[in-house]
Amino acid sequence: MTFVGLIGIILSLVALRWCSVRLTPNRALLFLALLAVHLAATTAMYLYVQDNTADSTGYYFDAAGMVRWDFKLGTVFVVKLVQYLKGVIGGSYLDYFLIFQAFGVWGLALMMRIFQEAELRIGAPFSTGTYALLFLPSLHFWTSSIGKDAPLFFAVTLAVWSVMRLRTRFLYYAVAMGVMILFRPHIALIATIGLAAAAAFGQGTSLPAKLGVLVLAVAGTFYISQTVENTFYIQLNSAESVMDWFAQKSEIGQQFAGGTAVHGASFPVRLISLLFRPLFFDANGAFAIVASFENLLMLFIAGFFAANWRDVLGLARTSLVLRFCWFFALALTILLAVVYYNVGLGLRQRTMIMPALLTIFAVQWTRFRLMRQQTRAAARPEWPVAQASQQ
Repeated sequence: MTFVGLIGIILSLVALRWCSVRLTPNRALLFLALLAVHLAATTAMYLYVQDNTADSTGYYFDAAGMVRWDFKLGTVFVVKLVQYLKGVIGGSYLDYFLIFQAFGVWGLALMMRIFQEAELRIGAPFSTGTYALLFLPSLHFWTSSIGKDAPLFFAVTLAVWSVMRLRTRFLYYAVAMGVMILFRPHIALIATIGLAAAAAFGQGTSLPAKLGVLVLAVAGTFYISQTVENTFYIQLNSAESVMDWFAQKSEIGQQFAGGTAVHGASFPVRLISLLFRPLFFDANGAFAIVASFENLLMLFIAGFFAANWRDVLGLARTSLVLRFCWFFALALTILLAVVYYNVGLGLRQRTMIMPALLTIFAVQWTRFRLMRQQTRAAARPEWPVAQASQQ
């Protein structure tokens, strides 16, 4: 590691200022614990790619010579960015892992902030188990490498945090969209469509506010759709063009599917594989076993939503940010289930869904606990107290 890697660690530490509305010693310790785990995951990922194929080698070593290609968003942009930084400040392979992992740390810091602000709105603290969700292995492992995953995790988290108070945080939302456009413009398109849908439906938002959000979201959708069309050479208003793009992605997936392929499977099988695989029976290594434990949690979350669907829908109607999270998570889940081609890729890309999904679950789980406590308190008999007072 050189001073370039030190820059990445310093950028991570700066996120401490943003992890809490009011920083307390306990919240500072939680952030530092998250940072320590994230740096450990970065080290593990760096060691893993020494003997395994990974996208990070293409970004840093650029064997394909993409730095000489015409500018294009997504992969080419990341290659050009890394090669430009190498030319200006130098840096080793490990250094750029440390630079990119800072995006992941900022995303985790904003998740802490989202949880705290949600606590203030609900008027009740989240449980320790809820905050333990921030230590999920996928949130650390997949956001620790050179590439698109860490910046996108940060951008999605920033978008969710911005929508919590969109009137005063619209510039932050614009920054989130900018990062998404640079790394994966179609994710920005999904986010803007999700914001438009969230503004159009639901209660608790005045008509002028709805119209304002709709105008901004529709304008953003139009602009970003043009960017998506130019990036992927696709016509979004043509069903044939869109289907051709999906077919092209499918052909590419067939070439790189590997031993955990879901290529050619029906949509329900692909969806289940994206959300819940591996699950012990198809785990083929230590990392897969860790992922299996995390997927048990994904099964629990899905079951919890299904069992409490009336309360889930009721709360979403009154909360703009929860509606945004639902529209974004559902749309992105469907898209990923259509285009991804093996379980490993699904685990990695599912990270983009997690900020929205965990925000919904944290709020719903806290409300569920409160309602259960209130029900128990109301059902508790008072006669033993009366008897005791008479004695």
